[in-house]
Amino acid sequence: MKKLFLLIFILMCSQITARAEEDINTGMISGEGYSYILTAPKGWILDSQSGLSQGLHAVFYPAGSSWENGEVVCYTNAVLLVNTENIDDVMKRDMDKFKKDSPNLKAEPKGLIFIEVEKQAKVVYFGGDANNSYLATAYIPEQKAIVLIYLSTKTEEEFSKNIEAFHALVKSYSFLTDKATEQ
Repeated sequence: MKKLFLLIFILMCSQITARAEEDINTGMISGEGYSYILTAPKGWILDSQSGLSQGLHAVFYPAGSSWENGEVVCYTNAVLLVNTENIDDVMKRDMDKFKKDSPNLKAEPKGLIFIEVEKQAKVVYFGGDANNSYLATAYIPEQKAIVLIYLSTKTEEEFSKNIEAFHALVKSYSFLTDKATEQ
């Protein structure tokens, strides 16, 4: 019996190692009350340095581009839930803030992205703001926080070309724990 467990353990470790080698652009994002993993879409870079001055521990952009000058970027953060807040409260607060900053902004709920059997992200597209930029936001509920993943582009054409990369990024999401602390 011990040999069987040892064999299973060795096989699991070799699979984890193989996956780690495939997913060089995989990173862990942690803060008070959340810790999760994201993998950059194929052809994209995960950058854990460029967004730090903006409070972003993980930003993503196509290879050959940059966070500072990219026509298209993705980024992530999390919002801790307060008292009885839920995902709909966080989404409404976001929409109210965006509309205050850009009164002509259009928000369009786009349904769900299924991540795991019992895990999905609610998705909203934003467009028509004063800067003529386009944004997709995925809201992923966890017990203590809502994880947010964004796609931001400067043109509608870039938005359309990169929406599948956004979906791949959201689908790569894996929650680790809500017991993490701020480092």
